[in-house]
Amino acid sequence: MRRFVNSAVLAVFFCAAPATRASAADIWQAWRSPSFSTLKDRSALPHPTTTAIIQDTSGFIWIGTRRGLARYDGQRVLTFLQKPGDPSGLTDNYVRNLLALPGGRVLVGTNVGGLLRFDPTTNRFARLQLQEAEIGERIFGLAADHRGGAWIASDRGVGHLLPGSDKIEGIWRGNGKTVRAFAVHQDRDGTVWIGSGSGLLVRRPGESNVRQFRAHGAGASILNSDAIWALMRDRAGRLWVGTGSHGIICLTGKEARIADGLSADSPLVHHRTIRAIAQDRKGRIFIATDGIGMIMIDGDRPPIALRHDAERENSLPGDTVRDIFVDRDGGVWAATDVGPAYLYAKQKPAFTITSGMSERRKSLASNDVRGLGVDRQGRIWAGLDNGRIDILDGKAGLVRHIALTGEYAGQDVKSLAIAPDGTVYAGARGLVAIDSKTLGWHGIDVPGVNGAAVISLLLFGHRLMIGTYEGLFIRDLQTGRLTRYVQKGDETGGLPGNEVINITAIGDSVWLSTSRGISRFDPQSGTFENYRNRPGNPKSLPQDYTSSIIKAHGRLWVGTYGGVAYARLGKGPLRFGAVTERDGLAGNDVSSLVADASGKIWVASSGGLSVIDPARGTARSASTVDGLPQTTFNRRTAEPMADGTLLFGGTGGLTVVQPKAMQHEHTNAAALVPTTLEIDGHVLPFGTLAGDEAVNIGSDVRSLRLGFALLDFAAPQDIRYSYRLDGFDANWVSVPSDTPAIAAYTNLPGGDYTLRLRARVPGLEGQTVEHVLSLHVAPAWYQTWTARLAFIIAAIFAIIGLIQIRTAFMRHRTRMLERIVEERTQALVEANAELDRQARTDALTGLLNRRSMMDRLSEEHVRATRSRPPFSLALVDIDRFKAINDRYGHHVGDMVLREVAARLAGAVRPVDIVARLGGEEFVVLLPECGREDAVLHAERLRDVIADPQVDVDGACVPVTVSIGVADWVVLESPSATLQRADKAMYQAKQSGRNAVFAAPPDDYQPDADRTARKRT
Repeated sequence: MRRFVNSAVLAVFFCAAPATRASAADIWQAWRSPSFSTLKDRSALPHPTTTAIIQDTSGFIWIGTRRGLARYDGQRVLTFLQKPGDPSGLTDNYVRNLLALPGGRVLVGTNVGGLLRFDPTTNRFARLQLQEAEIGERIFGLAADHRGGAWIASDRGVGHLLPGSDKIEGIWRGNGKTVRAFAVHQDRDGTVWIGSGSGLLVRRPGESNVRQFRAHGAGASILNSDAIWALMRDRAGRLWVGTGSHGIICLTGKEARIADGLSADSPLVHHRTIRAIAQDRKGRIFIATDGIGMIMIDGDRPPIALRHDAERENSLPGDTVRDIFVDRDGGVWAATDVGPAYLYAKQKPAFTITSGMSERRKSLASNDVRGLGVDRQGRIWAGLDNGRIDILDGKAGLVRHIALTGEYAGQDVKSLAIAPDGTVYAGARGLVAIDSKTLGWHGIDVPGVNGAAVISLLLFGHRLMIGTYEGLFIRDLQTGRLTRYVQKGDETGGLPGNEVINITAIGDSVWLSTSRGISRFDPQSGTFENYRNRPGNPKSLPQDYTSSIIKAHGRLWVGTYGGVAYARLGKGPLRFGAVTERDGLAGNDVSSLVADASGKIWVASSGGLSVIDPARGTARSASTVDGLPQTTFNRRTAEPMADGTLLFGGTGGLTVVQPKAMQHEHTNAAALVPTTLEIDGHVLPFGTLAGDEAVNIGSDVRSLRLGFALLDFAAPQDIRYSYRLDGFDANWVSVPSDTPAIAAYTNLPGGDYTLRLRARVPGLEGQTVEHVLSLHVAPAWYQTWTARLAFIIAAIFAIIGLIQIRTAFMRHRTRMLERIVEERTQALVEANAELDRQARTDALTGLLNRRSMMDRLSEEHVRATRSRPPFSLALVDIDRFKAINDRYGHHVGDMVLREVAARLAGAVRPVDIVARLGGEEFVVLLPECGREDAVLHAERLRDVIADPQVDVDGACVPVTVSIGVADWVVLESPSATLQRADKAMYQAKQSGRNAVFAAPPDDYQPDADRTARKRT
């Protein structure tokens, strides 16, 4: 059974004015509810239970967990874990709290490891030594002192980290009742508040002593007895105090009052510990509880509970909330027991009403909205499946339900028409009339329509036009006369198609959308003017199947299954143009069209919602950042409201779009920043990328990998990235979706470069953000100007000398010199060739040696990094080779090595590369070969070597091999791939030898050094 977790909405008087009803202009407030997003891959965190969350001064989100610390940039999670013996790492994986310090530094409070400070210029943690036990090892709370320092609440009192130093001064070490401090807060005037295990303490400016705060009012006794876990000063000057088991106390001056509805036994608190309190830019108060979710207080409205609901995808992911943080864009972050949650700061222009809203009285009877209508009172009539109709009353903040019965049930209510007297006509299986006041209904007898599916309706004066799958019916409501129109073959003057999908009144004419084009119908004469798709005629409709017709900007706009067609209305036949996916439309299968108050055309299609700018003929598509759900929109189910709101029906509920919200939500673009820099596999400190200075790269650097991200956390999965290195990349290089943005380059020549980074944010108000980074690659010694000058001078002298020598020899021994030069040149060529062969091959087997193989492997790795073709390694080791040497002698062992090498070389593909790594160990590089194919190749190699036995001087020597296979994993270094193949080979030996074993993909450990193993 569905849990409606927010139903405990209380009319309360807390630290604000009495609650009032929402204004008439805010009728959607009843249905708007906070929608949380979570990390796409929460498994990347060190632990799912998050305990603290902050944003540093550079814009990155830091997340503390029970087993480590993480930095998040919207795409990737970088983790920091405690490492035994590492004095510059975490001293304890359990991170209790975090605080941002100037310069991108982060203060880390741990459970048993004391206080640490992270320095981005070194990527190291420095433990702040606690002299004379100024504070304890367990850090319960951190707070800024507004001067660059921090206040620390611990299990042994409260200390002050002085700005710009490592010195911690103790200001409170207990009061006889307790020494534990759970929270600390400093006001702008310098007053320091301390939440201790025995109540609220205070130290006034200019005073050195900390004393118990004496208040009066209903909450005074609680402040003197209960543990205080959270403190927050709001913009109105009130101090919010979260207690261990007695709810929320609001402190104004010395008056302490228990917030009504937030007392210990209230349904929203229920004696749970209040872990954190925060206020966002809109003035909303968010309260974290230990076990029953969050509480949100929005102005003078009653507080509501935000809790996890398994049936709501965007509910709070977990009910144990340890921390709340408001980022610099106004977004609200919550650290829960199942990962961090993010609440977008700004009101999205779109949201969806479904059957699973927070309260049953606000929920639809079904998510499948098939028809729409708006009456004069502003109520929304929604036709649903199975003969159901819902009425959304914004003023009352609830949904009323009607269920048709009998012969009218079981059919989708696809059409609604509302008469001036308030009567609502609904098309289901037949036609019914509904009294909008009493919601009573009765069937209407229409011969030919009774029992048939009614798919469109229009009230045109005193005529009720009824569209069905079997033609158009017109009933005169005054005389009762019924007229029917059907398709008559291919006659141009009749109804173009019997499936009348939509009926629209434009001026004195009625326009019909059918499955065979559109028609302008004259009700007086009963004539049709039809328009269809004409192959070869670009000015005809792009497709015959049409769904919607509207008029805007003097043009007729037609939704078809080939895009949106448009034509200027006037004398003569219509000549159509089209807006399609090539122009930015989300999909060509158009379900509905509607114009907003500014004249823009909104399009519901198979790909989502789009907005057409009629002046430009281009479209923009909505995304999840706009609040658009992933849903399929139903045909002709769109309706405008008097206040400019647009309604769209689909299989996922009723989507409400407020175009005016976009006009008031202009936001500055988030920063596009470099996040990580990796040089030859080594990650440089984050501070290397800070500021606008050029990044200096040494001349010996072979590979460069720069990670970058747009620090926009509203919908990071929708952002698309690209990059270009001027003078190196001819075009922008696009980063595949669902892949962290990384610009990778190898072997850059010395010089100055400009690396351009780009992020494209989709949506109705999408934008493109760029960042320029300067790179300076130091030239090699032979590329410097001094070396080049020396080369030029040396060349000049060499030329002069050669000319003189040549002249002398030409005079005395021309023929002898030519012969000597020819002989020596030939000898030099042969010697160089032999030296090159000896340097690159193994002398015993004639195969490539280890160095040559590693060069080829590096080349294949570079190719795979750029274009992503797979490759694999097969590490081959002769079984019991030592026994062969011991039994037959080393000369036989050498012959076995040569025979195995010959069989390997003869059994591989032309593109494969075979090399001897050393001893009895060989390696085969398999380009463009995935894991499964590599295993098949390895099995074939094993069979070739095992059968037949090796014939050595008439003796048959049985030879088998164990083979380890590893396929390359993205971001993996060549040495790591070789290490995994080596490990797989040993597992093949352990399984009994003469076997093939493939390393699993998840066995990849970055930058792991290969461990030497004893050969069997």
